[in-house]
Amino acid sequence: MPITVDQIYNQRERFYRNQPNRGFRTNKFLRREIYQAEYLSELDPEGHRINDNTYYENILKEVPILDDKNEPTGKKKIVETPIERVSVPLQKVILQKHLTHLCGEKVKFIHHNLNPSDHEHETFIKFKNGWEKRNMETAKYEFCQSIKATGDAAFCAVRDNKTFSYRVFSVLKGDGLHPIRDSRGNLRLFGRSFTAYDFERQEEVPYLEIWDDKYCTLLTYSTEGVEKQSISWDAKTFKHVLSNTADTDGWYVVDKPKIHGFTSIPIEYLKCEEGACWSGVQDLIDKLELALSQLFENNKSYAFRIMLVKGDVEITGDLRGQARALLFDNSDGDAKFMEKADASSSFELQLRETLKYILMGSFTVLPPENTNGDLPSVSIKLLYSPALEQGLNDKNFYNKSIDKIVSLFKEGFAIEEGNSVSDFEKLDVRGDLDIYIHQNDSEVTNNLVMGVTSGFTSIETAQENSIYAAADELNRLKKQKDQELKDEREKISFESANDGMNNNNTQRKIVAKAT
Repeated sequence: MPITVDQIYNQRERFYRNQPNRGFRTNKFLRREIYQAEYLSELDPEGHRINDNTYYENILKEVPILDDKNEPTGKKKIVETPIERVSVPLQKVILQKHLTHLCGEKVKFIHHNLNPSDHEHETFIKFKNGWEKRNMETAKYEFCQSIKATGDAAFCAVRDNKTFSYRVFSVLKGDGLHPIRDSRGNLRLFGRSFTAYDFERQEEVPYLEIWDDKYCTLLTYSTEGVEKQSISWDAKTFKHVLSNTADTDGWYVVDKPKIHGFTSIPIEYLKCEEGACWSGVQDLIDKLELALSQLFENNKSYAFRIMLVKGDVEITGDLRGQARALLFDNSDGDAKFMEKADASSSFELQLRETLKYILMGSFTVLPPENTNGDLPSVSIKLLYSPALEQGLNDKNFYNKSIDKIVSLFKEGFAIEEGNSVSDFEKLDVRGDLDIYIHQNDSEVTNNLVMGVTSGFTSIETAQENSIYAAADELNRLKKQKDQELKDEREKISFESANDGMNNNNTQRKIVAKAT
């Protein structure tokens, strides 16, 4: 049986949240499916559950119906009174905190050739410069951001006129992701669905891009019975088959399949089973917003002092704003303020503890309000320990995908002008995520200097770990040393021009000083 376009379009990864288990052997039937659109709503404060009237209902009141003369008619009607609703962008805070620690440092490249030649070293420097030139750190950020926010993402390597570029497909951008795997779990086909405006039809039209091991095919959908080519893929070989027979599901090929130029499918797809990074504390966030909304609604009536008026009185001014004077008709009249009600300590405790467990459950650390001077590195690590633990777990989760992205970049960047394909094929390099930790930069630099001067750390290792080092820092150091030797030679030659030494003696002196 062939794999049809409609089957690819309907294939998507699913996300679930477990329900309480009452002794069953499996949770398969005790879970609720979560659509990625829910993650988008949770990320936007306007889409939070607290803004849903069915979850937190407005106040309903009975009020008398008045006639044209503003007199009661004896009838009543129900009036809905809006109440205070507070939505807090905690999901964005959690997302940005996670991304800061995960993507705050550049990818650390590891060259597995322990004794590379000068030519291999030059190729390695070209590779690192190309990584920065093609904004691959931004690609890493977009890839991780999508997974943290919506649960999955796809990195796509692109060759265009012998120039490497990339695309990141994400639900955040309105894309639909449709991975097709073989029996071993390897990605064999990948579909990206999206909508775009068709000026001929004058409407938004669904499109579908499908990648396989060799080709990329663009399709669109129509119910008008267009007589154009259809396409399907063999379920065993995953090779495409074009047909002049119209697709019964309505999909047809816009352009003939194009060769993408990579040796395998240029897609790296990754899914996090837990969904969004705040999924574990979403229920607590709902409860916090409900408690805050009730507090705000309560404060509308009781946060300010209330004026209590007794007897017949004439008011000059407006009680809603500021009453300028109160004129009493008899001696029994009186006016005084009732003291405002204070929020109970239990209510304050509820808000504080709920926020505490939201931050704890999401491994999020808020910066301290007061810090006196520079803190040592150990104190900073202890302070941000939960965020560091989350970052280390994320590192192990993402590193395999980073390796695939590095491999696709190496293959795509090799064809650019000035590069040698064979040299890049021999380059044995992988990428490793480096977790960002708030640190004292001066202390780190001093430790590197101490390691080099003490002899247990090489200059190359110190250069790789220095926050100030460029991608070609070793070459710069080498050029600097060569220039210093050249200047020294010129200085010695100038000084010995008239001291009776011959060229042979001068050369020996230069070599002796250099060594």
